[in-house]
Amino acid sequence: MITRTAVLYSGLIHAVIAVVLIIGMPVDNRQPRVSNSERSVKAVIVKEDLLVAEVRRIKEVENREKREKERELNALKKQLIELKNKSKNERNVIEVLQSEKNQIAKESKQAQKRRKVELEKAAEARQKAVEENTRLEKAAKARQKAESLREVSERKAAKAQRVLAEMELLAEISSEEASEEFVEQSLQDAELIDKYATAIKSKVLENYKILAGQEGLECTLRITLIRDGNVAGIEVIKSSNNASFDRLAEVAVRKVAPFPVPDEERVFNKMRVISFVFRP
Repeated sequence: MITRTAVLYSGLIHAVIAVVLIIGMPVDNRQPRVSNSERSVKAVIVKEDLLVAEVRRIKEVENREKREKERELNALKKQLIELKNKSKNERNVIEVLQSEKNQIAKESKQAQKRRKVELEKAAEARQKAVEENTRLEKAAKARQKAESLREVSERKAAKAQRVLAEMELLAEISSEEASEEFVEQSLQDAELIDKYATAIKSKVLENYKILAGQEGLECTLRITLIRDGNVAGIEVIKSSNNASFDRLAEVAVRKVAPFPVPDEERVFNKMRVISFVFRP
């Protein structure tokens, strides 16, 4: 590519050659030739100065343009680097965001999986709780039924013992004194005593508050009554193997006395001493 400086240098060389050719040409009048040479030399010097000045000016312009282009190029390079860095940072940000998105998706999936497992465990626990409640209800009903049967058996046993005592007493009486009316009266007395004994036991249990750790405990009490229904004495004839429970059972009996007793002296004398199982 031909520059402006090369063109100027070429023009300057051609001008110098032209001047040399002009100076070397022959003339007739020596004096005028000298004068013309001086003028030509002066003109050439002037033109050379102008050319040099022009060349210098053009160089300065070119230098300025070069510097300006270099500045522009540097600015473009800087912008390009900034754009590359910005693009790289943006890619990094996008990668970080994508990584966070993937992590959130992974954690969400894991949370859903854990939630599903927890729901399954909760459903299983609820099912087991229902089954356990059903089992406990059945066990409670069975225990209640067994206790009812046991109480009935105990009442029947107590009644049988009283009837047996009556029969033994009857055996000691002469056959002349023995009669069907006596036997019938003994049975009626035993039935009435059983009702009073049941009422006494219910009154004691209704006013007793079971304590923690006493579930399932029981003891058998023997109570001696006086005519007004108060307690003359209490004896634990079968312990629960828990001294505190046995002692609280005795306290419970004394706390609710006096008890209902039959009006007939004959019947009261037969139930002066009663026994029952204390089972809260």
